[in-house]
Amino acid sequence: KDSEQYLRRLVQKLFNSLDPHDRKGLSVQEYLPAFTSSSKIDMELYALIGLFVNQFVLSWYKRLATDEEEELLNELVAVTAHITRNMQERCNKLNWGEILFDDLFIIMNRHLETSRIVSAQIDTRFNGESDDHDDIEFIKNYLKINKHFAIEFDNPKLERQYSNLFVKSIVSLLMPMEELDSKLSRHFLIALFNDLIIKNVIENLSDNFMLWNLCGSICDSILRNNEARSVAKKDTENNNTKGKYDGVVSIFRSIGHMIAYTTSVFTSQKQSSDTSAFSYAIFPFLSNMLQFRKRYPILHVELSFVGQVLIKSQRFTHLASNTLHNLIYNVILSDSTITSLIRNLRNILFPDDTTFNTAPRFVPTTEEELREVKDRNREKIVKVLNLKPGIARFLFKNSTNLNDDVDAFLMSFDYKLVNKVILWDLLDLLFTNIFPELLVYTPTDIISHNI
Repeated sequence: KDSEQYLRRLVQKLFNSLDPHDRKGLSVQEYLPAFTSSSKIDMELYALIGLFVNQFVLSWYKRLATDEEEELLNELVAVTAHITRNMQERCNKLNWGEILFDDLFIIMNRHLETSRIVSAQIDTRFNGESDDHDDIEFIKNYLKINKHFAIEFDNPKLERQYSNLFVKSIVSLLMPMEELDSKLSRHFLIALFNDLIIKNVIENLSDNFMLWNLCGSICDSILRNNEARSVAKKDTENNNTKGKYDGVVSIFRSIGHMIAYTTSVFTSQKQSSDTSAFSYAIFPFLSNMLQFRKRYPILHVELSFVGQVLIKSQRFTHLASNTLHNLIYNVILSDSTITSLIRNLRNILFPDDTTFNTAPRFVPTTEEELREVKDRNREKIVKVLNLKPGIARFLFKNSTNLNDDVDAFLMSFDYKLVNKVILWDLLDLLFTNIFPELLVYTPTDIISHNI
């Protein structure tokens, strides 16, 4: 189903109305505009967008006009190509190292600290006199410390207003200039982004069981990769007939790879910042989450001192920057990773590559079902943390601390409004980096699309 031949046949079928006589004998890339600079990503996008357009747009449009389907499809493809190329051009200018390993963890660290403070205040005099249930107290106190413009405890309309303004801003910056005055195009894209994408992301991912399942899925991937490496290692050992020096050769090969990975950049992406990776917020976040300062106070001071020294060292900054750069563009944001994400999204939304998946998602309806979801994913996290028993014992000292920390981490996602604060913070972070204009334009500019 995910083979290149199958994908080509699917795309040709989906875009069959684009004058088949004129494109006879042409490949897909020759009669469809490039969406990105990667042909592999383009094929996955053609399939996903083609399925969406055929399911939701053309089926509706055929009821209004029977002889202009080709014109509409051509226009949609052209606008989509402009939007995706615009997005890629903007994304290529970003420093993803700072976004993924610094800014992102500032948000997560603030969430973690706020959750701990609020949990400690429940049922104490710092909480004030209140007849509210503990859950309501937690949410209200959390929003007092870590608030987002879109979220208020008793004002759900505010989120919808913020979402509308948020999407209008993005659409105004994404659309081709010649399409800005087209109400039909603007309203279509606003509805697409607001109702199908943003609303679904915020409403679905803000459920606690969805975030727990997301953590569990990441753990499943780690466990599968670990198992695959173990099997490959055993096969290599069983088939190894080259002699006793193979282990030494393998060690030197690994050292060579490590040296190359830290001293060279294997991508065409420009390194856009001289900020030391040792100053990124991921390190305070990990220290805070693992309670390193509490468990190893002296070692924490020593490591903090070493970190300050490394920040001032240009050599170590250069090595860390190269390693981070290669990790981001060769692993996290590689063509294969992005292709896989788009393919998985297509398989979820259109399982049979024809109709949209309307099957209701599983939603726990009782406390027992919710607890089962939490416990199942908790076990996966504990299993991942115990892949290296020695490291786990060092970081947590004992299994009790490990279990308590995992429970506290999962509990921080218990409440939907709290999770919405995190998600909106992450969306703001992502899109204000991609569209820095959002930081300076006013609502009047956006409404009049004077951007």
